[in-house]
Amino acid sequence: MTLQDCLTRNLQVLQLRGMAKATQDNYLRGVRKISEHYNKLPDQITEENIRG
Repeated sequence: MTLQDCLTRNLQVLQLRGMAKATQDNYLRGVRKISEHYNKLPDQITEENIRG
């Protein structure tokens, strides 16, 4: 799975939940930024990664 696959899947969930377009954009931007920061897919980022 690539980051783009993950973002697409998350977008579909947000749309199904009826989230506003701005909410979708902000959420996906946050997911993309944290993934790029840790150089990992979101489902591979652990609490230990975040705590440092």
